[in-house]
Amino acid sequence: MARKVLADELGSRVRFECYDFRQMSDGKFEIIFTSNFYQLLKMEERNALRDIIEKKLKPGGMLFLSTFSTGDPEHFGKGKRIDNEDNSFYDERFLHFCTREELERDFSFLNINELVEHRYFEPRSNGEVHHHISWLLFGIN
Repeated sequence: MARKVLADELGSRVRFECYDFRQMSDGKFEIIFTSNFYQLLKMEERNALRDIIEKKLKPGGMLFLSTFSTGDPEHFGKGKRIDNEDNSFYDERFLHFCTREELERDFSFLNINELVEHRYFEPRSNGEVHHHISWLLFGIN
């Protein structure tokens, strides 16, 4: 999808890669973008992803991250609370919810330019609309 909307003149200068983060290719990246993924990771996986981001992001490189907030009215607090995982629950699937303090601490290796809670409504194919609150983090290495 990203390649389709990319202007022709930028196409030769931009490369998109999509793969399992644990198998990232060699080298460093100018931009790492992860959307609605961090919340699916258990603590060890979140730690591994942060380690990889810290190692793979070029100096001056940018991280864009969106993840569920503890303020999310759709999913937070629903299901079985996970032991030793603050703000994590299992209800059909594992979900982790972040606080501002957690993100500031865990991404302290970045200069966090912006960290805001974003409220949005997600339409579903069956006509239902879900209300979510996510964190949007923009940081520079």
